[in-house]
Amino acid sequence: MLNIGSGEEIGCLLVETEMNEEELKRQISELAGPERPELFTDPEGRVGLVASGKPHAADRLEALGRRLCEEWPGEAPSPAIAALSYGTGGASALRPIYEKALAALKWKRYHNEGGIIVCNELPRNERMKGVNKAALASLIERVSSDSPEEIEAAADALLAAPSLGLPDIEYVRIQLSALEMGISKKLKELGGDADAFMRGIQGEFGTLTETTTFPAFRRYALALCLSGAAALREQRERSECRTIFRVVQHVNQEFRKKLQLQELAQMFHMNPIYLGQLFKQQTGKSFREYLNGKRVEEAKRLLRQGRLSIAEVAANSGYPNTDYFISQFKRITGIAPSAFRRRE
Repeated sequence: MLNIGSGEEIGCLLVETEMNEEELKRQISELAGPERPELFTDPEGRVGLVASGKPHAADRLEALGRRLCEEWPGEAPSPAIAALSYGTGGASALRPIYEKALAALKWKRYHNEGGIIVCNELPRNERMKGVNKAALASLIERVSSDSPEEIEAAADALLAAPSLGLPDIEYVRIQLSALEMGISKKLKELGGDADAFMRGIQGEFGTLTETTTFPAFRRYALALCLSGAAALREQRERSECRTIFRVVQHVNQEFRKKLQLQELAQMFHMNPIYLGQLFKQQTGKSFREYLNGKRVEEAKRLLRQGRLSIAEVAANSGYPNTDYFISQFKRITGIAPSAFRRRE
């Protein structure tokens, strides 16, 4: 029907626009003139053209595709796209050439770009199904450390195919799905509501299955990361406040025992230096100052009762060394324990 000889060069041009199918075919016919290539419509409503023979089919179709995109460029977010594929093999090559043109068109649409693309311009990139674990770990680390100035570059590194730096739609979905799970896991570890967080993100930006272009994926990734960083920061602050409250409660109850900041940090799963900083922020005193203050207040109470010796007061206030107790009591109150007792 197409009058294509065996082994002949053939070309396939696929066109995707918002234009009505019949109108598009009419416009193509007018641009192509008397040597109009054979037209067809694929299952998804794209108009295709097949040409063969001399002059070179690919050259004729490429020129036609460029004119179409120049005269009817379309408007965002759906610009007109023409994708060209060609090769030899006659009629037996029709299906693979059409599939190559379709892949090129989808790649162009995925990047939200208009105009024409020729299949040999499409980057050679094997389909990747695995998660780029190194890029994912790097990005989640920046989200966790709340480093917004570093998030954008790390997100781009995750979305790009590691070998060529050129993304593939299914590959990107896999990376973003892993990113969602990674941020959700971090939130859960801090006691946050990961499900509510994801509902908020998807309610505003849609789900991964609804996203089809690279710019939209990139916007989703950045929103997920920046919102995730803020959610982790807020949850960490709430968690730290709860932890410090529990630490202070523990000190208030156990101040008579031997307490060390290092041991408390281990007990509450915190870095000792950071715990010391948070403790001072919460109480206005260093851990040692707060502990001595609690012990001296207890010593005052016992001294007022007058039933215990100074050594017994020291021991029952958390000071096994009487001389050290006396020095700390005098440093904090300005007088010795014995003088305090007489005054009271």
